Amino acid sequence: MNINDMLDILDYWDRRDRRRARATKKDIKEKDRAQLVATMARNEALIRRSDRRWAGRAVTGWTLVLLLIVLVASCSTRQGLITGLTGTGGPAPAATASLIVEPQAGPDPYLRLIDGAKTQIDVNSYILTDRTVVTALTRAAARGVTTRILVDGHPYDDKQAVIQEQTVFAGTRVQVKLAAARFTFDHAKYLVVDPNTPAAAGILGSSNLTASGLGDGNREFDVATTDPATVAAMAAVFDSDWNGTATGSGPRAALVLSPGAQGVLLHLIDSAKNQVLIETEEFGDVPAIKAALVARARAGAHVAIILPPGAKANTRDLAAAGVTVLQLTKPYVHAKMILTDDQVFIGSQNFSLTSLDHNREMGIILTGLAVQTANQVFRADLAAAKAAK
Repeated sequence: MNINDMLDILDYWDRRDRRRARATKKDIKEKDRAQLVATMARNEALIRRSDRRWAGRAVTGWTLVLLLIVLVASCSTRQGLITGLTGTGGPAPAATASLIVEPQAGPDPYLRLIDGAKTQIDVNSYILTDRTVVTALTRAAARGVTTRILVDGHPYDDKQAVIQEQTVFAGTRVQVKLAAARFTFDHAKYLVVDPNTPAAAGILGSSNLTASGLGDGNREFDVATTDPATVAAMAAVFDSDWNGTATGSGPRAALVLSPGAQGVLLHLIDSAKNQVLIETEEFGDVPAIKAALVARARAGAHVAIILPPGAKANTRDLAAAGVTVLQLTKPYVHAKMILTDDQVFIGSQNFSLTSLDHNREMGIILTGLAVQTANQVFRADLAAAKAAK
């Protein structure tokens, strides 16, 4: 396959990705702006009532604009502490990390790591269609960097997508393998560069490597890290899934992994005193987590969930128990984030039994400045959201 053929396929993917996005995401038109302003005013009042740390401060639309400016400026700075939790909720070693927020960041964080790789690149993605990422991976493999890609065997039940993923790398040095059938879906999204070297680095989170996931419309949260223990754990998961071997318990000291993530997220929610703030694309019927959220709300914590329009959600009983449930039209919520008093979970896990207990998923828990940044993003999204229908 020559480069023109590859670009033609990537153009097709980009167009298809955007068509799917348009089918589920409604743009905010001029005629909707008055309604949006009114909605922001109502939700700003909710923010003032609910957050003790912001009590007495007037959160205005201009304040939210300033927060977003701070957010964009901070996307490339070092952030906080990583605090992974084991299956029993114990702490892991801490290290600095960088919080990546989409759609502001775009594909650049991924491209910088790929273009700077010296020895090895490992990618796990539910679906991989972004042309800039595909081109960068092909270019890295051509210069001698071992490049391995794991993709799900039936993303969105679209067999054609898998054929195209395999076709676009045909004739290149990139190695592509379908994820093991031991998982319902390989829904994890992460990149590991130069493992077992001083330059080891990684990114994990909610972004698929697609146009919509990397700057073209989705709200996503990802984490870039150079922490040796965290990157080594990511590399160990990739190697076990690439080779079809058992992962073992070691990586769970630094990462939140599915299968088996439900207990960790329950521990995180149960530890909250003042707030549990969630952005997620799906919220299914997970009884233990729903009970934990209701318990936090009844104990006086501010519990709020932001979903996209048309989300697969089962939240009516939560709303009846005092949980705020809202929908955000733009950007489209594909994030998987849980924000508590002083910790934030970022990962690929949706709130469903399949995602938590049967898929391959990967996440991490952060503290420090990352919590402040996540708070800023959530409050801006909360102010632009509307009551769920």
